[in-house]
Amino acid sequence: MKSTKNTLMSLWSRKTIESKMIVTIASVAFLLSACGENTTTEKIVEVAGSGVEVVTDVSLLPPCSATNEGELVWVRNEATPRMCSAGLWYAIAEGSVAATCSTEPLPDGSGVKILCGGDSIGVVLNGAKGEKGDTGAQGIQGKQGIQGKQGVAGKDGADGAPGADGKDGEDGADGNDGAPGAGCSMEKIDELSVRVTCGTESTVLYVGEMPDTTGQGEVVLDSEKIAISLDEVSGVTQKGPFLMGSKVLVREMEDGRTLTQTGNSFNGKILNDNGEFKINARMLVSQYVMLEATGYYRNEVTGENSNSELTLFAITDVNDRNIVNVNLLTHLEYERVVYLVTQKKMKVRAAKKQAQKEVFGLLGIDATDFSNSEDLNIAGASDEDGALLAFSLMFQGDRSVADLTALLQTVANDIEKDGTWDDATTRMKIAEWSADADSVGRLATIRNNVRGWELSSTVPNFEQFVRAFWYKEYGLGDCTADSIGRVKAATAGKQEGTWTRYVCRDNRWQIANDFEKDTYGWKDTTDGALKDGIVTGTKYVFDSTGSYYGDWSTKGWRQAEDIEKVNGGCRKAIFGEIRRDTKNGGFYQCQEESLKWELVYNNLLIDTQQWAEDEDGFSKWGDSIGVVTGGNKICYVYDTSATYKGWREGNDKDCTLGLLGCTLGRAGRMNKAVDDNFYNCANNIWTKVWTMQEFNKRVA
Repeated sequence: MKSTKNTLMSLWSRKTIESKMIVTIASVAFLLSACGENTTTEKIVEVAGSGVEVVTDVSLLPPCSATNEGELVWVRNEATPRMCSAGLWYAIAEGSVAATCSTEPLPDGSGVKILCGGDSIGVVLNGAKGEKGDTGAQGIQGKQGIQGKQGVAGKDGADGAPGADGKDGEDGADGNDGAPGAGCSMEKIDELSVRVTCGTESTVLYVGEMPDTTGQGEVVLDSEKIAISLDEVSGVTQKGPFLMGSKVLVREMEDGRTLTQTGNSFNGKILNDNGEFKINARMLVSQYVMLEATGYYRNEVTGENSNSELTLFAITDVNDRNIVNVNLLTHLEYERVVYLVTQKKMKVRAAKKQAQKEVFGLLGIDATDFSNSEDLNIAGASDEDGALLAFSLMFQGDRSVADLTALLQTVANDIEKDGTWDDATTRMKIAEWSADADSVGRLATIRNNVRGWELSSTVPNFEQFVRAFWYKEYGLGDCTADSIGRVKAATAGKQEGTWTRYVCRDNRWQIANDFEKDTYGWKDTTDGALKDGIVTGTKYVFDSTGSYYGDWSTKGWRQAEDIEKVNGGCRKAIFGEIRRDTKNGGFYQCQEESLKWELVYNNLLIDTQQWAEDEDGFSKWGDSIGVVTGGNKICYVYDTSATYKGWREGNDKDCTLGLLGCTLGRAGRMNKAVDDNFYNCANNIWTKVWTMQEFNKRVA
């Protein structure tokens, strides 16, 4: 607020004041009326209002300046006068002029005298003593004594003595005194208020300790009723920004205690597509107003204009401002503020601070040190502006305007009385939307949408608040430097119980790839070792060299190739060995030079790579190629000649004639084969020279 000067305070208090109750004159007037002391109420009017000017409307109040400082003016239809101080007209009965008041017992003990500013403003009498109770009923008459027995026959016996008379009953106790009449009592509620009870009626008076204002520049009080000359109200309306032509309405409120509307209002329109508005006002009966904005808006999630209108509210104190922003925060806190002020008797400023903190808390945002909600702007550069943008887009999500309106009203109703949101299901849906949007890059799109509106040169850091919310709801916690590389599963939300995992990478939680979630926590082991992934069961191999892909960054665990899934990684112990790829049918050799399995195309190498040395001319069939190709097997011959020196591919006759293989060392030999023909070895080939018949003729 603009300020209440010490000159105003000095009109009602002495320079040095001990701890005395501050009681508003209007509340005392109500109290005295409740006690039935109408003459005292008239006394207040006589003292406070004697000889003052009367105007028919607050707009007709004369200018408040140094020339009429301290003067009182009555506004017709208002219960108490207004005082001019520091350029403002204060309603003195509503606490804007704080009178120092105390009570003093009357000499006869019949009540108390109320003193304000040293003057007696009224008397509160105790109730009359109740009438004396009725006299108790007469006690019951005592019983008659028992008659004496008759004497024995013969002599006349003496008469028995008479029985003693019964005792009289005791008098009944006097009745209790009647209950005291409806006097008044005072009970302290807290440091700011007391409850005064008169009979069955009670009211709350706002009290406190009047500070020593000596040397102070100004005194700031809350919830005063101040007549405000408001030339204009301006600001921005934002969900995203409301579009040009949208309507804005300023509604006047009676005071800061009831927040009731006077019925006066001022109309305006949005001036451009940035949501900016300006409304010409006039003299207001109090500094409290409600703003109502209705129109189409820019959707920060889609980047497009809304297809229907949205209405947002705000409540504010224009005593210290004429710029008011209307947004989702001011809208959601509105009904909560009204409840706290009217039902919990909180000051407007305190109620707004509490409501704002509770509304931000709906999505896990700590607003303890934030500015007022009507000061925030999605086009600002501060963290609190970023919080507003995050809050707006998370509530928007992919909802239509109708769905958004329904959600806002539901939440406002839910938090009105206790400040808490009890709909965990909808809260989780917002978290799930936020997590999905973050995972697929939609937050970057939203940033580009807002930047494209050119509202300012920067877009605030809203991402931090979106992420903090869904991280917490999913049970992931913070992603900090200490948790880089950590992999976690969501403990709540739609990803709970799925294969999805999140990894702390680049200072934020991102969806982990198969390798990250499968090998998290694995330690180094022996080269070529195989292991199944934790989540997907994929095969992984340990590569101690990191050179498999020619990239040293692959050192450690990596996904296994098909040949490795059966045979493990290529390693020193098996250099040169050839293994079959049972999935694809190829053959691979563990190459020492490359430290990896290399595809082999050489049939001889594939078939004989594990064969031992043998005698010259020894032959046998290979089995690998035939198995793989489904074709004929290949015959191989062990050749000790310098040309070959080892196993070489032969021909069918080397393995079918039963003659061993034809080599240079066996050249010139002629032998009978299993087909009863004779073959000659020359140039590594068996050639048939005679049939059995021809051989027999020669021998003959």
